[in-house]
Amino acid sequence: MSNSWASECELTARRILRRGFLIDEMREMSTIALGEEQQTAVVLIISTGTHPIYNVSHWEPGIREGLVDMAKDGLEGRMIIYGLGFQFKRREDVAHITHSRRSSA
Repeated sequence: MSNSWASECELTARRILRRGFLIDEMREMSTIALGEEQQTAVVLIISTGTHPIYNVSHWEPGIREGLVDMAKDGLEGRMIIYGLGFQFKRREDVAHITHSRRSSA
């Protein structure tokens, strides 16, 4: 993993966290991409498992710190917390991702 990719992931994570995010609701086995509006080469993919997720924000314990730590690992960084999977992917690899209803804090 090159340092430039890790830097892009960290930049994306910091921009998302600075703006904040709140996931109102996600159905089971669904995926959203955060940070597509950012001018970075990577986006943050959030996916659910077999249960729906309600009202998760970047303020939940461990998410803020975990995203920054994960971003330092670049595209190989992954995290599962509160039933959600977090992973960075190249922007061109997520064109197929559909957005669930969410609002930004």
